[in-house]
Amino acid sequence: MKYFLVFLALFFFAQTKAQLNSVAATSKTTKHQIGIKTGVSIPNLSDNSGNIWSDNYTSTSGYNIGLTYEYHVSSLFSIYSELYYIKNGGKRTGDQPFTLPTIALSMFPGVTSNTIFFGNFRTELDLRYIEMPLMLRANIFRNNKDLRVYLQGGVFGGYLLQATRKTAGILDATTTADFGDGNKTPFPFLAGNDMSNSSDALGELNKWNFGLTGGLGLGYKLSKNDELSLDARVNYGFIGITANETYGKAKVGALGINAGYSRCF
Repeated sequence: MKYFLVFLALFFFAQTKAQLNSVAATSKTTKHQIGIKTGVSIPNLSDNSGNIWSDNYTSTSGYNIGLTYEYHVSSLFSIYSELYYIKNGGKRTGDQPFTLPTIALSMFPGVTSNTIFFGNFRTELDLRYIEMPLMLRANIFRNNKDLRVYLQGGVFGGYLLQATRKTAGILDATTTADFGDGNKTPFPFLAGNDMSNSSDALGELNKWNFGLTGGLGLGYKLSKNDELSLDARVNYGFIGITANETYGKAKVGALGINAGYSRCF
């Protein structure tokens, strides 16, 4: 064990010495790095409140594309930011709530605007944001030549540009209705109705989102000034997306894989 500890100490001493020696070299070169990035993500809507309107959403597919900026404080640390367009959201399949349009209420005795129906169909909430993270990067490995490995973490802010709710499916005879007593009463009269629709949900949702972001990445130098990067990152928003909490407190999160190219100036 003592030999292992000695080896570990020598390893960290060598790494620290190499990093400190490279600080001088870094100070003689440019500290600004500007680039482009794109990636794929697995966004999700999560709500632990048990609300019938926002429960049971699962992951869908997303993407992002944007610009990057990195300021090298030293060979160890840098400040990193982005400005990108991202597709977020979630999907829900199976038994879920819906209401009837006002024009259809008079068709069914006892049905009011407060009656909640439950039926089997599909819903997808498509959210498009502009997001800007601000993170601290720490190089945990650098071979002084081409490769660096870094940890990054910080905060992000986002602004909702577009929100679309898409539904699809044909109601069957298992459709039920809650007339306000908390019970699901069989209501087969809607069987055969097509739920296919696409509607603008922007007015129902909060425009701003804030949260934490972080992950692990690597950079590979193509030349003195050009670098390719690849990172894995998670985002978690703190702001519930629904403006009216009657419809839940779902929050937006995502796991993403991103690739980029940047150049020092």
